[in-house]
Amino acid sequence: MAWSHTPQQRFAYAARVEGDVVGMGELHVRGRGQRQGESTCAVHPRVWGQGVGTAVGEGLLARGFEDLGLRRIHATCDPRNPGSARVLGKLGMTREGRHRHTALIRDGWRDSDMFSALEDEWRAITTGMTRRPGGAVRSRAGCCCALRYEPVLFSKAGADR
Repeated sequence: MAWSHTPQQRFAYAARVEGDVVGMGELHVRGRGQRQGESTCAVHPRVWGQGVGTAVGEGLLARGFEDLGLRRIHATCDPRNPGSARVLGKLGMTREGRHRHTALIRDGWRDSDMFSALEDEWRAITTGMTRRPGGAVRSRAGCCCALRYEPVLFSKAGADR
């Protein structure tokens, strides 16, 4: 249902490095009237620390602010995962606080740290950042992980089309 929703509310991408899928990212438009969205990202542990999560986040923020005209995008992370918090900080997102007991996981209730970026902040920090053909992002630091953003299309059965 989410894939056929008009206007589209969810934009899912596969993160590929040298042809291998190493993660995913999704931008979910939460309120078109208020121009707000939520970004989520997951990266395979074998590529942690290589800039992939940062590149995925930059791509999602660019999609939301540049292509969809959003005003605010938020993201959450597990407070026990300092790497995720560092990535969100590198993206220029501001830590807003902690929401308590937001997810029930294997070892009990988990809190979530809330981060957000505003459109004008994004424009200020992306000076000098360029998007490459195919949607790959060259980060503010000038590195490129050979990362390509491609829409992930699923059939109702969940298989790639």
